[in-house]
Amino acid sequence: MILIKDLSIDSHMGTIVRNFHLDVSQGELTLITGSSGSGKSLVLKVIAGIAQILNPNINVKGQVSVFGLHPYEAYVKELTFYIPQNLSLGIMFRTLRDELLFRDISLAKAYPVLKSLGLDNSLINRPFDTLSAGEMYKSLIALAILSKAKLILMDEPSTYLDPKSLRSILKYVSSIALNKGISVIIADSYEQPYNGLIDRKYYVGDKNIECEELVNEVSENINLRQKFINVLELADVWFRYGKREPWIIKNLTMSLEKGEIFTIVGPTGSGKTTLAKLIVGLLKPVKGLLKLSTSPFYIPQKPIYWFIHEKLIDVIKYMNLSSSILKYLGLRGKEYINPYMLSVGEVRTLSLIQAFLKAKGLVI
Repeated sequence: MILIKDLSIDSHMGTIVRNFHLDVSQGELTLITGSSGSGKSLVLKVIAGIAQILNPNINVKGQVSVFGLHPYEAYVKELTFYIPQNLSLGIMFRTLRDELLFRDISLAKAYPVLKSLGLDNSLINRPFDTLSAGEMYKSLIALAILSKAKLILMDEPSTYLDPKSLRSILKYVSSIALNKGISVIIADSYEQPYNGLIDRKYYVGDKNIECEELVNEVSENINLRQKFINVLELADVWFRYGKREPWIIKNLTMSLEKGEIFTIVGPTGSGKTTLAKLIVGLLKPVKGLLKLSTSPFYIPQKPIYWFIHEKLIDVIKYMNLSSSILKYLGLRGKEYINPYMLSVGEVRTLSLIQAFLKAKGLVI
């Protein structure tokens, strides 16, 4: 049983979470939801017992109990498995095989779980940095299921998994939870993918926060349509990560004209991120022609904190934006916080705005 009573989380900037309550029983699937920056991920870290280790400047008040233990004690006893939003923090070794061997989990035991999650067995030997973020998230879910944990914490899975894959995985995780008596708590900004699959739902912050349009504020500083896209051409492009690996991109021909907005859609692991890396030059085609007529601005799937200023207000000034934009970003009151203390969703929003301002012709 996981119990939270009157949880409040404060920092020198003020209150982040106020009077939060949660009660999760064995075998239940629970969603914690709220807007970006509301404190969902922070609550998950409190349950994992690592919030103040990662953020020593916060003050946590209230009662938090995980199976009758202090959260950190449950974490040390490996009763809790935490899947972070920043996936690189969830892995210790180069490949999934290494992670399995470290945890003394046999491949024979792992293969059926990987199959149920839509992962090919050959993936266990591939370096994590060659996997898509979706494949990495699925790998961490597999490790969680195969561990001896009685509580699985999943941070923002909808960020990395397409809706169809997410619902399929949730059904599988739910069945495992019921059969093994495992509790699962998910923090996510989006509620729709979880409809009909969860046992409980809790809100952090105000669930009725009004969403205000941001485009008008930004467009006063830039002309989005004129600066967003330039010419891109791909002709018969092929790519794979090794000579013995399957082709990820096959016979791809496409073009992108100035002013167009192009969306790449596909299931987890289909090669969307690989294609993006090819376009920006992080990877090179094995064969075929790729021609890019401008310098691209790349916002990666995995969060990268690239802001050079120590205060958010200085980041806003550097972008030549009015501080009033913080209201539309839901960041009012955080003017003097270090950008590294923002949530991943908040950082992505700032990165998108910076891309619109700085990009010369192409944003990916």
